[in-house]
Amino acid sequence: MHQAVAAPETAPKVARKRRTTRKRQIIIGAVGFLVLWLIVSILLSKREKPIPVTTEKAVRKTILQTVSATGKVQPETEVKISPEVAGEIIELPVADGNRRQPSARPKRPIFNRRRRC
Repeated sequence: MHQAVAAPETAPKVARKRRTTRKRQIIIGAVGFLVLWLIVSILLSKREKPIPVTTEKAVRKTILQTVSATGKVQPETEVKISPEVAGEIIELPVADGNRRQPSARPKRPIFNRRRRC
């Protein structure tokens, strides 16, 4: 029926316990900091180094040199152009570069239509 009363821990045992937990926290924190520092240094060393670039203010002047290069020019997007009606141009009654009014039309048809049978 009666419970045994435990004597409270003495002050030196409590102080020793606090010191050991404090030391453990400091050691864990130091190890964590070292691991974090190691990870960050590895990530920073793998980055590409920036290329040094020189710049000038924009000024009007003549071009002193041209550069030619060999290679192939390819479009970003390819567009296929095809007529809505199949046919063949047989005559072009205007010369290249002639000017005309936008409402002007040719007097006769200038193409043959191929009809599907």
